[in-house]
Amino acid sequence: MKFLGFLLLLVAALPVPAHAQQIRTLFVGIDSYQFSSAPGRKAAFKDLKGAVNDSLRFKKALAQLHGLELDPLSEDVVSPENCKGETTNSITLVNFCAKRDAILGALETLIARSAPQDTVLFYFAGHGSQYPSDSLFDQASGFNGTILPSDAREPGSIAKGDILDIELKAIKDKAAAAGIRFVTIFDSCNSGTATRDGASGESRNVPMLTVRPPVRGGVPTPVGPGGGYWVHLAAAQDGEQAQEIPAGSVGKREGVFTTALIEAMFAMPGATFGDLIREVRTRVALGGLITQTPVGEGQLTASLGSAARPKALFEAKLVEGEMQLQAGRLTGIVEGSRFNLFPSQAQAVAINAKPLATATVTDVEDYVAKLALDAAHPNLGTDLVAVETMRGVGKLKLRIANIVKKETERAKVQLALDALPFFGGGKSPVQAQIGSHPEKKGEAVLFAVDGTQIGELGPVDAPEFAEKLSSKLRKILRVQQLLDLRTENGAAQSAIRFCVDDQEYAAPSDGCPPMEKRQMRLLKRDAQAIVTVNNESDKPLYFYVFGIDPTFGVALVLPRPGDVDPAVAPLQPYRNVHDPVVPLAKGTYRFVTIATERPINAAALEQDGTNSRSVVGCASPLERLLCDAQKGVRGASVPRAGDWKAIVETVIVE
Repeated sequence: MKFLGFLLLLVAALPVPAHAQQIRTLFVGIDSYQFSSAPGRKAAFKDLKGAVNDSLRFKKALAQLHGLELDPLSEDVVSPENCKGETTNSITLVNFCAKRDAILGALETLIARSAPQDTVLFYFAGHGSQYPSDSLFDQASGFNGTILPSDAREPGSIAKGDILDIELKAIKDKAAAAGIRFVTIFDSCNSGTATRDGASGESRNVPMLTVRPPVRGGVPTPVGPGGGYWVHLAAAQDGEQAQEIPAGSVGKREGVFTTALIEAMFAMPGATFGDLIREVRTRVALGGLITQTPVGEGQLTASLGSAARPKALFEAKLVEGEMQLQAGRLTGIVEGSRFNLFPSQAQAVAINAKPLATATVTDVEDYVAKLALDAAHPNLGTDLVAVETMRGVGKLKLRIANIVKKETERAKVQLALDALPFFGGGKSPVQAQIGSHPEKKGEAVLFAVDGTQIGELGPVDAPEFAEKLSSKLRKILRVQQLLDLRTENGAAQSAIRFCVDDQEYAAPSDGCPPMEKRQMRLLKRDAQAIVTVNNESDKPLYFYVFGIDPTFGVALVLPRPGDVDPAVAPLQPYRNVHDPVVPLAKGTYRFVTIATERPINAAALEQDGTNSRSVVGCASPLERLLCDAQKGVRGASVPRAGDWKAIVETVIVE
């Protein structure tokens, strides 16, 4: 679930015995299917030749690289009677042993055996398929993915036996909420959502399901504390085929993705998942397979068995002698921002790592920004990883009212404000105010214009007061920069139709239910709400929806942080059915929807709110800090929109 209004979870510190982190593994490879086409039996798909080989090759490589003691099932002993291997930390299922209940049961077993900070890795090679997302519209592609266990597609069966991507998402959310690091690796077609196709007559794809199968489990568990996360590496994006080629021996085949992944793992020990998938893409492309694009999702800054390092990372490329950041104003980049440049993600997230170079943003466009290097570096390379070290302020100014009661304290606050490069909004509306703390003498508080307390600033005489004030106001500035992206509102001008509602309605094509109050939508505190956007244009568009809470926390609502979704087709809806919004505090929330023709690094725009404790402490039911999102046009600091549109909607939580 998406929590707008970030809670600081207080967990009691209980003494626990020391725990050695474990890597637990499930390997599944299926060549032989129970209900595939065979002599005397007609079916819509055939058996495979290379999937079992892929799962055992990857298993062997993992054991060698990480010194793991895995279950003994290997290629030498696999047979119809010997198709399962199991130890405490490792399970291998191939062919007829890899049935639906066995696969799901093995995952549940490994998760149950795991403690926080353990890793559960699930590798799958075999047939995959899709089914229409129909009334759910929870996939940008319009389809949900499946993987096929060996007992799938029984003739006459209604359920068909596929394992759905939404079932796997529920499992990974449950694992992450328990503090477990959950990693899935699928060598399959459309495997960005969970599926494998083949080449040279060996197809790993089966016909699409015509009905939506029943879903195992309920609403996914929210990700909680404890360091849990999920990562998914996939052989191909939605709509692409994952190729397999002859493996040298007669009748043997192997997946191109798995081969490239194994090579990358040996070539780059300790690499992050992001480094690995980037190297795999390069190797697959160099092999001439330009129609297959491996993809990674989730916490890609982690490496196998390690904690996630939540830094916002960007790609930087040398283009015709100019260093370009592959992100622009649509990703919150502003002139004056400073970046460190590294050769890889692993070095970019390492503690105290020395950068290859440093640079400053000198010019910003919609999707890219120009980086000026601080010093010449003749051997810098063409593909780098950039980490922001200082956020610039751009041309935007904030107008903050100083209403501190005591004159001497008010003067000190004004000195701190005047020193800020982004203070002084001229004739723009007051966007926040600083007043005296109602209970603590000599301390200041950041208020909304209606009196809502949104953050404590501490004693005005404290040495750290100016920095604390700057930090909180910069969060307001970043939200204002995001809101300023909006283009002209109005159905005739927008490519976006947006709705958020806590009542399930028949279909997105029916439109939103009527507004409840002052032409704004009402939501209930702590109640789940579904966000829907509809592509009203005549071309595919990438959609990004951000929720802004009353304390300027920014959360990515669609797609889910870490997900890599394709463009939404014209006239198609896109919804967060399986990851609903849950407002945790009363007040005014804003939703910013951006539609672009090119993907952006949207997660880089997320931020915690200005209240470092909890937004539950906000007493006022409303706050009106920024411009009226229901009227007006984009901010003056943003050029007219190019191939993108942005709208802002306001919601009241009671």
